[in-house]
Amino acid sequence: MAGPSPVDSFYATFPRLKSVLYRSTSILAFILFFLTYQMAILEFLIDEQEKGVCISATAEQFESTDKLYRGLAADASGRLKTLLASVFVIFIAGIASSLAFHFLWIFIFLRGVIGFAAAGAIQITLILVAEYVSSTHRPTLLSLFWITTTLAYMSAAGLAYALQNIQMFILGMTLPLLLTVLLWKFAPESPRWFLLNSSSDEEINEAHVLLERAVDERQRKTSKFRDCLSMWRKFYTPPNVESNNRCFAFLRRKDPRRKTIVLAFAWFSLGILYRGLNISSIQLLPNFYANYAVREIVHLLGVALFFFMVTRIGRRACTVLSMMFAGVFCLLFSLASREFLKAERHAVTLVIQLTGRVCMMASQASLNLYSIELFPTVGRCSAVCLVFSFAYLGEALAPLIMKLQLQTQAVVPLGVMGLLSLTTGFLCQFFLPKTKGREIETFEDSTEIDGLKERSPKFYRRRTTNRRSQQVEMTESTENTVNDARCDEDAKLRQSWEVSFDRVSQTSHWEMLSYEDAKRKTLSISTDQSFAEESHILSEEDIDKLALNLQSTTWILAYSTFQHGMSLNTLYHRVREVETPVLLVVEDSNGFVFGVFSPVAPRIGPDKFFGVGKSFFFTCKPKYEIYPCSGKNNYYMTGDNTNLAFGCSEGKFGLWLDSELYHGRSTACDTYNSEMLSATEDFICIGVEVWAFG
Repeated sequence: MAGPSPVDSFYATFPRLKSVLYRSTSILAFILFFLTYQMAILEFLIDEQEKGVCISATAEQFESTDKLYRGLAADASGRLKTLLASVFVIFIAGIASSLAFHFLWIFIFLRGVIGFAAAGAIQITLILVAEYVSSTHRPTLLSLFWITTTLAYMSAAGLAYALQNIQMFILGMTLPLLLTVLLWKFAPESPRWFLLNSSSDEEINEAHVLLERAVDERQRKTSKFRDCLSMWRKFYTPPNVESNNRCFAFLRRKDPRRKTIVLAFAWFSLGILYRGLNISSIQLLPNFYANYAVREIVHLLGVALFFFMVTRIGRRACTVLSMMFAGVFCLLFSLASREFLKAERHAVTLVIQLTGRVCMMASQASLNLYSIELFPTVGRCSAVCLVFSFAYLGEALAPLIMKLQLQTQAVVPLGVMGLLSLTTGFLCQFFLPKTKGREIETFEDSTEIDGLKERSPKFYRRRTTNRRSQQVEMTESTENTVNDARCDEDAKLRQSWEVSFDRVSQTSHWEMLSYEDAKRKTLSISTDQSFAEESHILSEEDIDKLALNLQSTTWILAYSTFQHGMSLNTLYHRVREVETPVLLVVEDSNGFVFGVFSPVAPRIGPDKFFGVGKSFFFTCKPKYEIYPCSGKNNYYMTGDNTNLAFGCSEGKFGLWLDSELYHGRSTACDTYNSEMLSATEDFICIGVEVWAFG
């Protein structure tokens, strides 16, 4: 098994540099605000009778084409460079279009160029900020960015109403883009893209270089910088990543092709629904710009609904439910428009339309996040921009669909849009995997996740030994087997649950396995092969000493901050089915290595301590020491979503870790008659590992 990716380690550490994160995302939000102004100008001009049809057709064509081009460029040259190039084009074309306003065809061409650049730039901005942070914080940050775009549309409507001179309006909305020069100086490139595209034979540590580029000289002297640098001491060189995004080569793979088709249909349906609701919307106020502002206020409710759902039920469920509810309300709106639903002053029609718009906005935000997380880093921009281009195709076809009411019935256009949304919900539910808490860097990672679905089988181990090789197999527990026929049908799936040694040693009494090997094919590895799975905290000498106090000889890595990110919830999730004793190991920023052995795995327990008396504290560095249970109390373990603690006396814990496994505390403890395990009472975690035993 390959070592942890530098991308994962950087990803787990980067949010700690809060000043860098806040600064970078603030700059991107500022740029997104004025990029949205350019899209708002297009929508305002489309409403003009003289120029509307021409600009609409030109803009949709340019925006769809730009998505493809910008996506390829962002994966090949970097997100930040492509974004800066797009903003530069928008600035030049925006200034020129304000001067050429009275020359119709020149003006239309220039606004088309702006649409060409702005559509891709906005999507790349969302991808860039999504790659800055962890999957846990991604919904929050993207929600803030969606709020930014909504506020931009609202303020643009107010400025357009206040300024009668359209040329001055366009010029005023374009000049602030000059400040994008701040991007180049202060905002870092996407850490995932940068590390995956770094040369594997570079002599210097890529993460070190990226961190130095992300902070200024003053910040490099801070303890925060040194702490983050310490966490990267054991980085592996990033693997050579095959370029799969060239000319959309990822479509040759079955799983990415399936995702692309389903998401393209989803964005196509959403584009039709968005434009269809805009065309058929009820005008609450006599002024166009006032109605536009009211519509955006409703969109804010959609963003709030998105955040509420996505943080509780996940990306796929949020997308499916919001799309299906949007489809249902669209069908109801079509019936209400036909007066099948009647109410005084059309109150029912208005409520249905506004509720449908809220669901539509929630589905747009959710589908955007879902699309970003479904595709791997190496081809994310290409794939996301490809499927998103179908939204513009849907918007271009929406006016033609709305004209069906002239030839058939008034309920037909909105009925078609509602059915498309319902179909999208079913397709996403049955053909796309869940993504919450998962990170996909390469197409191989994507294929592995797709193959596993979301099933986590229980299994037992069977070990066979001969003179030349040793082998461990992991197969599904017989309690999950219904009948022989079902076993035959699931034979291929069970093969993916078989596990082999990552490492076998005749000179040691212990063997180490990866927890993920339960999802791989059985292999037989000769004894002269070296380990590929190693602890990043414990040395071989430490393991030999600890093994004297452990009955098992098989070690299984269940959780590691170096591989799985720094999150207590992730730790709970990965050990939720572990029924063996566990060894939790911590390394602090001073190089002290210590931990606890527990007969039961950590979990969110009741509001009291649990565990049994066979546990013990230990230290490996700077000296090896075992602290068995003293019998003075039974305060062995307690945990919830905010912290995990072991041992207690006089209201202080022997070992305490916070929810992000970053800060910890250790004091002398009567439960184990132990001394302070760490160098200082309050410490910073360099790494945390949890080992299970076979």
